[in-house]
Amino acid sequence: MSSTTVTPLPSPPPVHAKAKKVIDALNAGLIDRDECIRVLLLGLLTGQNVLVLGPPGTAKSKVVTDLFNRVEATSYKNVLHASISPETLVGPADLELLKTNAAVGKVLLLAELVFLDEVFKASGDVLSILLRLLSDRVIVHGSVSQAVPLHFAVGASDEVFLDTAQSLLLEQFPLRVFVDRLDAEKRLELAKGVVDKSRPHRQLAKASAAAAAAEKNLSTKTCGQTANPDKLDLAADIFAMLDAIDSKGPPPLPEDVQNLLFRFIDIANEPVAEDVEMPTPDSHTMPVITDRGIVIFSDMVRIMAHLHGRPQTTCILDLYPLVYMACRTKNQLTTKAEHFVSEITWALPELVQTHGAAWAYAVIRDHLFVPAAVKAELVSHLLADMIRAGLGDEALEALTKDTRVNPHFAIESVMALGHEGLISWARLDDRTKYNVEKWEKNRAEQAAMRAAEEAEEKRRLQEPLVKEYHELTKAVQQYEMAKRALAAEWDQINAEHERQFHELEAKSNRNSSLGAALYRATLDAIEKNTGDKQAAFKKKEAAYNEHAETFLPGIRQRLAEVQRKMEAL
Repeated sequence: MSSTTVTPLPSPPPVHAKAKKVIDALNAGLIDRDECIRVLLLGLLTGQNVLVLGPPGTAKSKVVTDLFNRVEATSYKNVLHASISPETLVGPADLELLKTNAAVGKVLLLAELVFLDEVFKASGDVLSILLRLLSDRVIVHGSVSQAVPLHFAVGASDEVFLDTAQSLLLEQFPLRVFVDRLDAEKRLELAKGVVDKSRPHRQLAKASAAAAAAEKNLSTKTCGQTANPDKLDLAADIFAMLDAIDSKGPPPLPEDVQNLLFRFIDIANEPVAEDVEMPTPDSHTMPVITDRGIVIFSDMVRIMAHLHGRPQTTCILDLYPLVYMACRTKNQLTTKAEHFVSEITWALPELVQTHGAAWAYAVIRDHLFVPAAVKAELVSHLLADMIRAGLGDEALEALTKDTRVNPHFAIESVMALGHEGLISWARLDDRTKYNVEKWEKNRAEQAAMRAAEEAEEKRRLQEPLVKEYHELTKAVQQYEMAKRALAAEWDQINAEHERQFHELEAKSNRNSSLGAALYRATLDAIEKNTGDKQAAFKKKEAAYNEHAETFLPGIRQRLAEVQRKMEAL
């Protein structure tokens, strides 16, 4: 993957920061429930009902209760069973009594958030009421029909739904998430739990304090003061966001998002082999994502894009939560989640190419509705691009923050691009230190091999230059030797002249009988012989100088060029 363009980073609205605080706070009090928390928050922010499925004792009720406690809204919670009557939920069928009961606290009629535990254990009469409540936000009881302010409902169950009525109820929960018992390693963390969470008297004190805080918060809001920054306000945060989105009209989905959306829908509607112990009713063989489901999720996608600060830039990450609409069983969720992650991974290069690695990383990191485990896998595939884009610090943060981020996809980039912090981390991490040692050893061997090859190449290129250099140097030396030989020859001529003259003088002094005429003739002969030799020498010297002036400058110039080439290699 390579990044050729850079899109400005998203700028989420304030509600995003509040939602992030809620996720962090709920995760701090629960073990391995990140996915469930994020799906519940998605349903809350988009107004789509969520069904939580899982065996008893897996904190289904706790995670929903903790979420409701983080929202400024009226709520209703109840555990359903086969003998529960409609009146228990909504009061008598008489309209006047219904209104009276609502006024004095029949909060299902007033609740904006509803949690129905063991939802599939309700009687047929209650199920019929719930169907209208969940689909149309209307309570129909006897001849009474009353609109309710319900925004978001959560159902929970630990058993498989089989009959037709239950399947119809299932369809009123577009989002479904499964929780399972903790594995052996995570169960060890349960023993570290804080004791006061299970002390009734402390729980009562906390409930009283929460009620007092809620009352105080309500009075301060009435006076126009700031709401609780750690809670989501249903009206001020969620309804205001939805109104802002609706006022602008739905922007078209980008082509790549549309294509992947319908690819996901095809995957969602493909049959999946079920666990043998789990019966599969006929209703489960029907398409999971219907036309109505496409409308619902397309709206959710646009809400997610707005919530993450990119209302005009819906991206493929916003499509992942479709997996929670694509399953009716845990096996379906597991299988289709793998397909979804694989498809998004394959689409990451185009996302990086279009928007840049920094943008892609920010979208993954800050997405509220993609589970941390999925984020870790996607960031693993993005690490190399991040490092190449100069995001070494961000890559180091991702690796150290979540051990599920796999560094093996980026180890070559880590070592090749030389980010000091990343290299130090990679040398210490058990997952990478062997590969780092191996990489460094290979790099050293390759460096030695390259050095040997470069030396051989240099020798091969220098060989003709060296040969020419020696030949040119030899030619210059020959000119210099010839010049020195001429100088020696000139000195020899003059020395011979001096010697003959001195011999003649000595002879004249020794032999007085040597006449002047003979002396003069001998001296003239010496002078003539010397003159002839000097004249011949001058011709010889002139020939040398002419030859040297013609060829020696060119030889010296070529010699300098060859020397520069040798030094450049």
